[in-house]
Amino acid sequence: MKFRKSIIPPEILSILLLIGVLIIHLQVSCEQVSEQGQLTGVTAKDADSLNDLCRKTWSNDRKLALDYAAKAFEISNQINYLMGKANAIKNTGTIHLFMGENRKAIEFYTQAIELFRSAGNEKGIASCNNNLGLIYERLGEYSQAFEFYQKSLDYEKSQNDIEGMAGSYHNMGNVNFYLGNYDLSLKNYENSLFLFKQANNKIDEINSLINIAAVFEIIKEIDKAIEYNKTALLEARKIDNKTLEATVLHNLGSNFLELDKLDIAMDYLHKALDLKDILKDKTGLSSTLKMMGRVYEKLKKYDNAIEC
Repeated sequence: MKFRKSIIPPEILSILLLIGVLIIHLQVSCEQVSEQGQLTGVTAKDADSLNDLCRKTWSNDRKLALDYAAKAFEISNQINYLMGKANAIKNTGTIHLFMGENRKAIEFYTQAIELFRSAGNEKGIASCNNNLGLIYERLGEYSQAFEFYQKSLDYEKSQNDIEGMAGSYHNMGNVNFYLGNYDLSLKNYENSLFLFKQANNKIDEINSLINIAAVFEIIKEIDKAIEYNKTALLEARKIDNKTLEATVLHNLGSNFLELDKLDIAMDYLHKALDLKDILKDKTGLSSTLKMMGRVYEKLKKYDNAIEC
Protein backbone atom coordinates (compact mmCIF):
# COMPACT_ATOMS: atom_id res chain seq x y z
CA MET A 1 0.00 0.00 0.00
CA LYS A 2 1.30 3.38 -0.99
CA PHE A 3 0.39 6.60 0.78
CA ARG A 4 0.26 10.26 -0.07
CA LYS A 5 0.29 12.86 2.60
CA SER A 6 -3.10 13.96 1.63
CA ILE A 7 -3.40 10.09 2.17
CA ILE A 8 -6.39 8.55 1.73
CA PRO A 9 -7.46 6.64 5.01
CA PRO A 10 -7.67 2.78 4.86
CA GLU A 11 -11.08 1.14 4.38
CA ILE A 12 -13.29 0.49 7.40
CA LEU A 13 -14.69 -3.02 7.70
CA SER A 14 -17.81 -3.95 9.63
CA ILE A 15 -17.71 -6.78 12.16
CA LEU A 16 -20.02 -8.87 9.97
CA LEU A 17 -17.70 -8.50 6.97
CA LEU A 18 -14.72 -9.44 9.12
CA ILE A 19 -16.50 -12.59 10.31
CA GLY A 20 -17.41 -13.45 6.72
CA VAL A 21 -13.83 -13.04 5.53
CA LEU A 22 -12.58 -15.16 8.41
CA ILE A 23 -15.00 -17.97 7.57
CA ILE A 24 -14.19 -17.93 3.87
CA HIS A 25 -10.46 -17.28 3.80
CA LEU A 26 -8.78 -18.37 7.02
CA GLN A 27 -7.42 -21.80 6.19
CA VAL A 28 -4.89 -22.16 9.01
CA SER A 29 -6.70 -24.00 11.80
CA CYS A 30 -5.81 -25.59 15.10
CA GLU A 31 -5.73 -28.98 13.37
CA GLN A 32 -2.80 -27.76 11.23
CA VAL A 33 -0.47 -27.55 14.24
CA SER A 34 1.62 -30.61 15.01
CA GLU A 35 2.73 -31.81 18.46
CA GLN A 36 6.01 -29.90 18.04
CA GLY A 37 4.08 -26.68 17.34
CA GLN A 38 5.03 -26.59 13.65
CA LEU A 39 2.35 -25.66 11.13
CA THR A 40 1.64 -28.53 8.74
CA GLY A 41 -0.04 -28.61 5.35
CA VAL A 42 0.15 -24.84 4.93
CA THR A 43 0.69 -23.15 1.56
CA ALA A 44 1.53 -19.78 0.07
CA LYS A 45 -2.22 -19.23 -0.32
CA ASP A 46 -2.63 -19.41 3.47
CA ALA A 47 0.06 -16.75 3.93
CA ASP A 48 -1.53 -14.54 1.27
CA SER A 49 -4.95 -14.89 2.96
CA LEU A 50 -3.50 -13.85 6.31
CA ASN A 51 -1.70 -10.87 4.77
CA ASP A 52 -4.98 -9.87 3.11
CA LEU A 53 -6.81 -10.15 6.44
CA CYS A 54 -4.12 -7.99 8.01
CA ARG A 55 -4.74 -5.22 5.49
CA LYS A 56 -8.50 -5.47 5.94
CA THR A 57 -8.39 -5.18 9.72
CA TRP A 58 -5.53 -2.76 10.39
CA SER A 59 -7.82 0.28 10.47
CA ASN A 60 -10.05 -0.98 13.31
CA ASP A 61 -8.02 -3.59 15.22
CA ARG A 62 -4.26 -3.02 15.21
CA LYS A 63 -3.51 -5.95 17.54
CA LEU A 64 -5.46 -8.43 15.44
CA ALA A 65 -3.81 -7.10 12.27
CA LEU A 66 -0.35 -7.55 13.84
CA ASP A 67 -1.29 -11.12 14.78
CA TYR A 68 -2.29 -11.85 11.19
CA ALA A 69 0.99 -10.41 9.90
CA ALA A 70 3.01 -12.45 12.40
CA LYS A 71 1.22 -15.68 11.44
CA ALA A 72 1.66 -14.87 7.73
CA PHE A 73 5.38 -14.41 8.31
CA GLU A 74 5.61 -17.64 10.31
CA ILE A 75 3.97 -19.67 7.53
CA SER A 76 6.00 -17.95 4.79
CA ASN A 77 9.23 -18.53 6.67
CA GLN A 78 8.42 -22.23 7.14
CA ILE A 79 7.78 -22.81 3.42
CA ASN A 80 10.45 -20.28 2.27
CA TYR A 81 7.86 -18.05 0.54
CA LEU A 82 9.74 -14.77 0.01
CA MET A 83 6.79 -12.65 -1.15
CA GLY A 84 4.72 -13.78 1.83
CA LYS A 85 7.52 -12.78 4.21
CA ALA A 86 8.06 -9.45 2.44
CA ASN A 87 4.37 -8.53 2.52
CA ALA A 88 4.04 -9.58 6.18
CA ILE A 89 6.98 -7.38 7.19
CA LYS A 90 5.73 -4.49 5.05
CA ASN A 91 2.23 -4.80 6.57
CA THR A 92 3.77 -4.73 10.06
CA GLY A 93 5.60 -1.54 9.11
CA THR A 94 2.37 0.02 7.89
CA ILE A 95 0.58 -0.77 11.16
CA HIS A 96 3.39 0.93 13.10
CA LEU A 97 3.11 3.87 10.67
CA PHE A 98 -0.59 4.19 11.53
CA MET A 99 0.27 4.01 15.23
CA GLY A 100 2.77 6.87 14.88
CA GLU A 101 5.69 4.60 15.76
CA ASN A 102 7.85 5.99 12.98
CA ARG A 103 11.21 4.47 13.92
CA LYS A 104 9.72 1.00 14.21
CA ALA A 105 8.01 1.46 10.85
CA ILE A 106 11.35 2.43 9.29
CA GLU A 107 12.95 -0.78 10.60
CA PHE A 108 10.21 -2.98 9.16
CA TYR A 109 10.08 -1.19 5.79
CA THR A 110 13.88 -1.49 5.49
CA GLN A 111 13.66 -5.24 6.15
CA ALA A 112 10.78 -5.55 3.67
CA ILE A 113 12.83 -3.85 0.95
CA GLU A 114 15.58 -6.46 1.33
CA LEU A 115 13.03 -9.27 1.08
CA PHE A 116 11.32 -7.72 -1.96
CA ARG A 117 14.77 -7.32 -3.53
CA SER A 118 15.53 -11.00 -2.93
CA ALA A 119 12.17 -11.86 -4.52
CA GLY A 120 12.89 -9.58 -7.49
CA ASN A 121 9.76 -7.50 -6.80
CA GLU A 122 10.49 -3.89 -7.74
CA LYS A 123 6.90 -2.77 -7.14
CA GLY A 124 7.11 -3.77 -3.49
CA ILE A 125 10.40 -1.91 -3.13
CA ALA A 126 8.90 1.25 -4.68
CA SER A 127 5.90 1.14 -2.34
CA CYS A 128 8.17 0.82 0.71
CA ASN A 129 10.36 3.67 -0.57
CA ASN A 130 7.30 5.93 -0.88
CA ASN A 131 6.16 5.14 2.65
CA LEU A 132 9.67 5.67 4.03
CA GLY A 133 9.61 9.06 2.33
CA LEU A 134 6.38 9.88 4.14
CA ILE A 135 7.86 8.89 7.50
CA TYR A 136 11.02 10.96 7.03
CA GLU A 137 8.83 13.87 5.90
CA ARG A 138 6.86 13.54 9.15
CA LEU A 139 10.13 13.52 11.09
CA GLY A 140 11.30 16.69 9.34
CA GLU A 141 14.21 14.82 7.74
CA TYR A 142 13.44 16.25 4.32
CA SER A 143 16.58 15.30 2.41
CA GLN A 144 16.02 11.62 3.21
CA ALA A 145 12.31 11.96 2.43
CA PHE A 146 13.10 13.41 -0.98
CA GLU A 147 15.60 10.62 -1.69
CA PHE A 148 13.01 7.91 -1.04
CA TYR A 149 10.30 9.71 -3.04
CA GLN A 150 12.73 9.99 -5.96
CA LYS A 151 13.44 6.24 -5.84
CA SER A 152 9.71 5.56 -5.90
CA LEU A 153 9.24 7.96 -8.82
CA ASP A 154 12.05 6.33 -10.84
CA TYR A 155 10.31 2.96 -10.63
CA GLU A 156 6.89 4.44 -11.49
CA LYS A 157 8.36 6.11 -14.56
CA SER A 158 9.84 2.79 -15.71
CA GLN A 159 6.35 1.24 -15.45
CA ASN A 160 4.49 4.26 -16.84
CA ASP A 161 2.42 4.23 -13.63
CA ILE A 162 0.53 7.50 -14.11
CA GLU A 163 -1.18 7.69 -10.74
CA GLY A 164 1.95 6.47 -8.92
CA MET A 165 4.03 9.20 -10.59
CA ALA A 166 1.38 11.77 -9.69
CA GLY A 167 1.53 10.76 -6.03
CA SER A 168 5.32 10.90 -5.93
CA TYR A 169 5.41 14.34 -7.55
CA HIS A 170 2.80 15.50 -5.03
CA ASN A 171 4.90 14.24 -2.11
CA MET A 172 8.07 15.78 -3.54
CA GLY A 173 6.18 19.06 -3.87
CA ASN A 174 5.40 18.88 -0.15
CA VAL A 175 9.07 18.38 0.73
CA ASN A 176 10.24 21.24 -1.49
CA PHE A 177 7.53 23.45 0.02
CA TYR A 178 8.79 22.73 3.56
CA LEU A 179 12.36 23.41 2.42
CA GLY A 180 11.32 26.76 0.94
CA ASN A 181 12.15 25.63 -2.61
CA TYR A 182 8.98 27.18 -3.96
CA ASP A 183 9.87 27.10 -7.67
CA LEU A 184 10.61 23.37 -7.45
CA SER A 185 7.54 22.78 -5.32
CA LEU A 186 5.37 24.51 -7.91
CA LYS A 187 6.80 22.34 -10.70
CA ASN A 188 6.20 19.19 -8.65
CA TYR A 189 2.58 20.15 -7.95
CA GLU A 190 1.99 21.11 -11.59
CA ASN A 191 3.29 17.70 -12.67
CA SER A 192 1.03 15.99 -10.14
CA LEU A 193 -1.97 18.03 -11.35
CA PHE A 194 -1.35 17.06 -14.98
CA LEU A 195 -1.02 13.36 -14.11
CA PHE A 196 -3.96 13.23 -11.71
CA LYS A 197 -6.10 14.69 -14.50
CA GLN A 198 -4.87 11.93 -16.81
CA ALA A 199 -5.74 9.34 -14.16
CA ASN A 200 -9.17 10.96 -13.64
CA ASN A 201 -8.44 11.21 -9.91
CA LYS A 202 -10.62 14.20 -9.07
CA ILE A 203 -9.90 14.42 -5.33
CA ASP A 204 -6.13 14.51 -5.74
CA GLU A 205 -6.50 16.80 -8.75
CA ILE A 206 -8.27 19.27 -6.43
CA ASN A 207 -5.60 18.80 -3.76
CA SER A 208 -2.95 19.67 -6.36
CA LEU A 209 -4.86 22.82 -7.30
CA ILE A 210 -5.04 23.77 -3.61
CA ASN A 211 -1.32 23.21 -3.14
CA ILE A 212 -0.41 25.23 -6.23
CA ALA A 213 -2.54 28.07 -4.86
CA ALA A 214 -0.72 27.78 -1.51
CA VAL A 215 2.64 28.22 -3.23
CA PHE A 216 1.40 31.28 -5.12
CA GLU A 217 0.09 32.80 -1.88
CA ILE A 218 3.38 32.33 -0.07
CA ILE A 219 5.35 33.92 -2.94
CA LYS A 220 2.79 36.77 -2.91
CA GLU A 221 1.29 36.10 -6.34
CA ILE A 222 -2.17 36.38 -4.83
CA ASP A 223 -4.13 36.78 -8.07
CA LYS A 224 -2.80 33.42 -9.29
CA ALA A 225 -3.57 31.87 -5.91
CA ILE A 226 -7.18 33.07 -6.20
CA GLU A 227 -7.42 31.73 -9.75
CA TYR A 228 -6.32 28.22 -8.72
CA ASN A 229 -8.45 28.25 -5.57
CA LYS A 230 -11.55 29.27 -7.53
CA THR A 231 -10.92 26.41 -9.98
CA ALA A 232 -10.52 24.05 -7.02
CA LEU A 233 -13.79 25.35 -5.54
CA LEU A 234 -15.69 24.67 -8.76
CA GLU A 235 -14.25 21.15 -9.00
CA ALA A 236 -15.01 20.39 -5.35
CA ARG A 237 -18.63 21.46 -5.84
CA LYS A 238 -18.92 19.34 -8.99
CA ILE A 239 -18.13 16.20 -7.00
CA ASP A 240 -20.00 17.46 -3.91
CA ASN A 241 -16.97 17.16 -1.65
CA LYS A 242 -17.83 19.41 1.29
CA THR A 243 -14.52 18.88 3.07
CA LEU A 244 -12.48 20.12 0.12
CA GLU A 245 -14.99 22.91 -0.49
CA ALA A 246 -14.59 24.14 3.10
CA THR A 247 -10.79 24.06 2.75
CA VAL A 248 -10.87 26.12 -0.43
CA LEU A 249 -13.33 28.65 1.02
CA HIS A 250 -10.98 29.14 3.97
CA ASN A 251 -8.01 29.57 1.64
CA LEU A 252 -9.86 32.12 -0.48
CA GLY A 253 -10.56 34.03 2.72
CA SER A 254 -6.82 34.02 3.37
CA ASN A 255 -6.11 35.20 -0.19
CA PHE A 256 -8.42 38.19 0.07
CA LEU A 257 -7.08 39.01 3.53
CA GLU A 258 -3.64 39.29 1.91
CA LEU A 259 -5.13 41.77 -0.57
CA ASP A 260 -6.80 43.73 2.28
CA LYS A 261 -10.19 43.03 0.69
CA LEU A 262 -11.60 42.36 4.11
CA ASP A 263 -15.33 42.18 3.37
CA ILE A 264 -14.74 39.57 0.65
CA ALA A 265 -12.35 37.69 2.93
CA MET A 266 -14.93 37.61 5.73
CA ASP A 267 -17.64 36.38 3.35
CA TYR A 268 -15.53 33.38 2.31
CA LEU A 269 -14.53 32.66 5.90
CA HIS A 270 -18.15 32.68 7.10
CA LYS A 271 -19.04 30.19 4.35
CA ALA A 272 -16.07 28.02 5.36
CA LEU A 273 -17.11 28.23 9.02
CA ASP A 274 -20.69 27.14 8.24
CA LEU A 275 -19.49 24.11 6.28
CA LYS A 276 -16.93 23.10 8.89
CA ASP A 277 -19.64 23.34 11.54
CA ILE A 278 -21.85 20.98 9.53
CA LEU A 279 -18.87 18.63 9.09
CA LYS A 280 -18.09 18.84 12.83
CA ASP A 281 -14.50 19.67 11.91
CA LYS A 282 -13.26 21.11 15.21
CA THR A 283 -9.69 21.65 14.02
CA GLY A 284 -10.96 23.36 10.87
CA LEU A 285 -13.35 25.53 12.88
CA SER A 286 -10.48 26.64 15.11
CA SER A 287 -8.32 27.55 12.11
CA THR A 288 -11.09 29.54 10.41
CA LEU A 289 -12.03 31.36 13.62
CA LYS A 290 -8.40 32.34 14.05
CA MET A 291 -8.34 33.71 10.48
CA MET A 292 -11.56 35.64 11.13
CA GLY A 293 -9.94 37.13 14.21
CA ARG A 294 -7.15 38.49 11.99
CA VAL A 295 -9.72 40.08 9.68
CA TYR A 296 -11.56 41.71 12.61
CA GLU A 297 -8.23 42.96 13.95
CA LYS A 298 -7.52 44.68 10.62
CA LEU A 299 -11.03 46.14 10.71
CA LYS A 300 -10.19 47.42 14.23
CA LYS A 301 -13.13 45.44 15.63
CA TYR A 302 -11.09 44.23 18.56
CA ASP A 303 -13.96 42.82 20.63
CA ASN A 304 -14.94 40.60 17.69
CA ALA A 305 -11.31 39.60 17.19
CA ILE A 306 -10.94 38.55 20.84
CA GLU A 307 -14.21 36.61 20.64
CA CYS A 308 -12.98 34.68 17.61
